[in-house]
Amino acid sequence: MPNYELSDFTDLKKIGEGTYGVVYRCHCQKSGHLKALKRIKLEKSEQGFPSTVIREIGLLKELSHPNIVILEDVILEEGRLYLVFEHLTVDLRRYLDRFNAFAGLPPTLVKSFMFQMLQALQYCHVRRIMHRDLKPQNVLVDVHRRFVKLGDFGLAKAFGYPLPKMTHEVLSTCLALSQPPHSLTHSLTHSLVLHR
Repeated sequence: MPNYELSDFTDLKKIGEGTYGVVYRCHCQKSGHLKALKRIKLEKSEQGFPSTVIREIGLLKELSHPNIVILEDVILEEGRLYLVFEHLTVDLRRYLDRFNAFAGLPPTLVKSFMFQMLQALQYCHVRRIMHRDLKPQNVLVDVHRRFVKLGDFGLAKAFGYPLPKMTHEVLSTCLALSQPPHSLTHSLTHSLVLHR
């Protein structure tokens, strides 16, 4: 992980704001590349950092996949916390809005984006991590390479075994849905036959 300081970043431009932070696009003098800098909001009365931020940092440090946004560094300066991410051009929501103004996304691009997201989710699920906030605003797009990455792991949680108690039908459906799409039809049919 690089060792950045806040002074390494120039030309900050606000590109987004959420419950726990403000995101800026900026130029990194050390690398010469654009970065996304997320400044964490802290209330005056708050003790420490929000649990969602701690969870996001912990999970992103564990994850390394081409379709998951890279957390490059964490900066703590003057009582403020900053997360340094790789910069991607736009989120999927804005990208879709741009295309819907014309003819919509080409089917091949939809399939490619969907495949990339499924790969990212499978990678997370195999490591027992649930994102829990999958929406177009949390999918980042590299417009030039037509590449997508899953971001914003603030609501994500690691889950362990044993799973919470569920009925057989719910458990079978959950297990079936965690399998690859090509075996999904067989799994659902098999589980329905078993539970008649």
